[in-house]
Amino acid sequence: MSQIADFVDDFASRLWAAHVRPGDHVVVYKSNSFDITLFACAINRIGAIPVLLSPKLDGAVVTELIRRVDRPYLLTDQVKLDNELPADVFDLTDRVLLAAGTHQGAIDLRGLAGSPGYDR
Repeated sequence: MSQIADFVDDFASRLWAAHVRPGDHVVVYKSNSFDITLFACAINRIGAIPVLLSPKLDGAVVTELIRRVDRPYLLTDQVKLDNELPADVFDLTDRVLLAAGTHQGAIDLRGLAGSPGYDR
């Protein structure tokens, strides 16, 4: 159980280093995995608002939902960016954060490992 708490703390620190702040909306649309729940906990830990979208939704629907949230952060992965989301998703978001993979213009959260801890 402590490993899960450590993951949430580490991920919250990475989000903080990526400039996610209390009250910010973070849309989570990534490949299906248990880590979606852990990412939502980390987002909540820093006071941001997780907006969880089903990985089964198609890119056009997700793009419209992102537009309705009004410039949120987008937490996604390379698979979704390469195969489902249109390029204009970068224009609709404050920043695109990557949980896995690489993509031009997106912030790779793995590169923020070891960021100073977020302390409420």
